[in-house]
Amino acid sequence: MASQSRTSRTSSPQKICIIRLSSIGDVAKTIPAVVLIRDTLRTAQITWIISPVEYELTRHLTGIEWVVIDKKTAMHAVRTLHRIPYRFDVLLLMHDSLRANLISLFVRASRRIGYRYPHHSSCHRLFIHSGVGEKRTSFSVTQQSFARAMGADRPPPHPIACYSATDHAFATAHIDKSHPTVVISPCTNDPIRQWHIKGYAAVADYAVQRHGMQVIITGDSTSAQRHTVQEICTLATSNLCNLCGQTTIGQLSAVIAAATVVISPDSASAHIAALVGTPVIGLYAVTNPDYSGPEHNRQWCVNAYPQLAHDTVHRSASDPPLWKKYRTPHAAHYIKEEKVCAMLDKVLQAHSVYND
Repeated sequence: MASQSRTSRTSSPQKICIIRLSSIGDVAKTIPAVVLIRDTLRTAQITWIISPVEYELTRHLTGIEWVVIDKKTAMHAVRTLHRIPYRFDVLLLMHDSLRANLISLFVRASRRIGYRYPHHSSCHRLFIHSGVGEKRTSFSVTQQSFARAMGADRPPPHPIACYSATDHAFATAHIDKSHPTVVISPCTNDPIRQWHIKGYAAVADYAVQRHGMQVIITGDSTSAQRHTVQEICTLATSNLCNLCGQTTIGQLSAVIAAATVVISPDSASAHIAALVGTPVIGLYAVTNPDYSGPEHNRQWCVNAYPQLAHDTVHRSASDPPLWKKYRTPHAAHYIKEEKVCAMLDKVLQAHSVYND
């Protein structure tokens, strides 16, 4: 056993297991690191353990084997993992949750790498041999630390397509190429991070009236998101394209990839946009975009987090904490309509899509 352990640590691993179950946004931020590992270790067999919904975002990546498990049904997950017929050289536990940590116990691996403090919870260290991640780095950069641990010595590729030709055809059918297009994705799975309906409607009208843009509103099929999107469409005076509940994850990714710009809070759509290379205006108040903001796009974030931190705990607005969430009920009101409109102007000007 000692000899096998020394070998696995000094030579390039040939069997790599990755655990990142969810969420869609975090999986989108993990994909570049996984693709970089695949491109660095071209002969390695990479197996990604993932949840069914998130698998739909990753399924078009090549060179990766998938173990799709429903994280809500423990026995099914255990049976699925027991069917893996071999031991992995290394397990990359790229998900720190109680469920992911426990699932990792059923993966046979000679070496187990997870997060280094302060990126992990108190129990995560019990499930790993070593950790990666430096202080005051974003989540995306922390995920890329796993690739460096596997020998990668270059940045991950960008952009990365995560949709099919059929998905692209769907996007082409809904996007008017004679006008610049803004995709507004107003909802998240954490409603306190969402901006208010009045703000989205005002920005949508500004995009149409000032820049002649096509506005597409997206969301999932839940009644809450359908209701929010319908209220935005009703409040806006312009004609908006409502695709809420009408897209798969692949179709949504293709629509975002074909758009000119995306406007969204800290949501799956924001991070999909960063993945596929579409500029995204992130709306941040509850969380710090320096940690959770869309990669390659933090310069476009409307960042109310420092002011909220100052008003909540009297923390200097010039030195806000990196990881803390301020779940203030009226956090969304710190994001001002005029700042979002001004940022839209800047993004369009930077990408040479500007109407004087």
